[in-house]
Amino acid sequence: MEWLQLVYKVPAEPSRKRTYIWRQVRGLGAVYLQDACCVLPRTDAAEQALRQVAAKVREFGGEAMLSVLGPAEPGWEERLVATLNRARDEEYEELLDTTERLEEEIARESRKDKFTFAALEEIEDGYDRLERWLERVRARDPFGAPGGQNADARLAQARAKLEAFAEQVQRRERIEAGDSPAAVPGRDGAERSSVNAAPEPTDLRGGEPSGSATSD
Repeated sequence: MEWLQLVYKVPAEPSRKRTYIWRQVRGLGAVYLQDACCVLPRTDAAEQALRQVAAKVREFGGEAMLSVLGPAEPGWEERLVATLNRARDEEYEELLDTTERLEEEIARESRKDKFTFAALEEIEDGYDRLERWLERVRARDPFGAPGGQNADARLAQARAKLEAFAEQVQRRERIEAGDSPAAVPGRDGAERSSVNAAPEPTDLRGGEPSGSATSD
C-alpha cells in the first residue's frame, strides 16, 4: 500500500488560516506524525483532496509539499495503520460518550413523566446527529478500527430506547384524547401493546381471570 504525506507551513497570523487547514486535514481522516506533517492511505479521492488542501495552503501565502510514501523498514506500515486506528477509536469513544448522554436524557425525561412531542423531537434531533457523526467517522476508517463495532451496538441500543420513548409519547397523547391506551401505533404504523397497560384482573381463588367462564 502507498501512503500520501502532506508537509506544509502556514503563516502564523491570522491563526484562523492554520485552523482552517487543520480542520480540512482532520476531516479527511489524516493523522499528524508531527506538527504540519500528516499522512493518509493513498486513494484517488484522498490524493485529490490533499491536492486541494495544498493549493489552499499556498493561497494563504504558505508552503506545501505533497508526496507519496512507501515502507523503508519492517513494521513501518503496521505502525501507520495502528496510528490511524487509534485516531478513529478516539472518535468512536467520544461518540459513545455522547450516546450515553442521549440515553441519560431519555431516562431523565421518563422519570419526570415528560412524555411530550417537544421532548421527543429534541431527542430525535440528538439521535440524528449521532447517526451523521458515525457516518463521517466510518467514511475515514479504511482499516475498520475496533471501536466501530462498539459504536454500532451502542447506537442500536439508543435507537431502541428512543423508539420506546416515542411509543410512550403516542400513548400519552391517545389517553389525553380520550382513546383507549390498550394499544398504540409503533413508529412503523403497526399496533403494539402498551407496556403500561393494566393486566386483566385475576380471581385469586382459582387463578383464572375474573371475567372467564368456569364450569361447576
